[in-house]
Amino acid sequence: MRKKSFITALLVSVMPALVSAGNISSIDTKGNIVMKVRIAKRGNDNIIIGSDYNGVVLATDYKGNIMWRTDVGHGSMNHDLWCADIDSDVKQEIFAANASGRVVCLDLKGNIKWTFTPYDGVHRTPMYSVCVVKKENKPYVVCGDFSTDCYYLDAVTGKLVQKLSSRDYSKAKVFKIDKKFNSLHIANFLRPIPLDGENDLLLLHGSNNHMQSSGEFYVMEPLTDNVLSYVAKPLKQKGTVGDVRVADPDGDGTYEVLFGSSVLNGNEFGRIEFSFYPDFLELAQSSDYSVIESQSVTQEVYYRHQLLHIREIESDKIRKLRQLAVLLLVSVSYLLYLFGLLPFP
Repeated sequence: MRKKSFITALLVSVMPALVSAGNISSIDTKGNIVMKVRIAKRGNDNIIIGSDYNGVVLATDYKGNIMWRTDVGHGSMNHDLWCADIDSDVKQEIFAANASGRVVCLDLKGNIKWTFTPYDGVHRTPMYSVCVVKKENKPYVVCGDFSTDCYYLDAVTGKLVQKLSSRDYSKAKVFKIDKKFNSLHIANFLRPIPLDGENDLLLLHGSNNHMQSSGEFYVMEPLTDNVLSYVAKPLKQKGTVGDVRVADPDGDGTYEVLFGSSVLNGNEFGRIEFSFYPDFLELAQSSDYSVIESQSVTQEVYYRHQLLHIREIESDKIRKLRQLAVLLLVSVSYLLYLFGLLPFP
């Protein structure tokens, strides 16, 4: 049976809010300016995890009670948060990618379990993205910083397992003159795509400049630089990708990648479909065949909204040009008549 994953554009809000009995209730964090929000599971209970502008991670229950606060940034913000159960105790851990160049792992009581830094030094590049992927039922923390590298860590100990350099697989083409900076990107977003109960794929959104470029999406086999498929320039307008989520909202086994555009005067949405063929692991390891292929028919679906919007704009421009041409013709004809060069019949 063929598994499928979709890439769909959607604006994703990070405002901390509760939905109860049809009402939306806000949570007073009592001084913390929350920038990131996740839901962590503790058995059958959900806990709201937030991160503020100064790198403080906090937890609240659904009644809005602050359970704990842990300062992991000491003035440096957390660029990304992730929650996953790494030791099969039905209590998820929390991972924060901090601008100080660290990844911090916390338990659900707010205690720091381990900290990872890719190298020692005063001036470290900011850690920007983090998630957890499984390979053969073993969890690995994946994180990326502004050095253009990603790091696979042992999820339990935080020890480095493998480094992934974007130069080994990046399709980025940004500079036409100084091409040495092409084929490099930072991991703007890292997300797992569940494949089965024991394996994930890694979805990586890479960007050479996360504030100017829409970048590329890569679907990768974990712990390798093997790109199974990629999508270049997911946004047709000039804009950047503001958030990325992977979810199965209708529970049909089809995972959808939701992402939102950060555009000053407009938003964009659409869809790119990947088809997942059976036994992909065996195929990926035994041949060079691309076991995940972008579907051209869904590319047409993805661009349909944009093409329609462009046609509407072009039609409006043509209508205005016609009106201007008629006005100009009438004005010139009247001037010619005044000077006796165009007698009326």
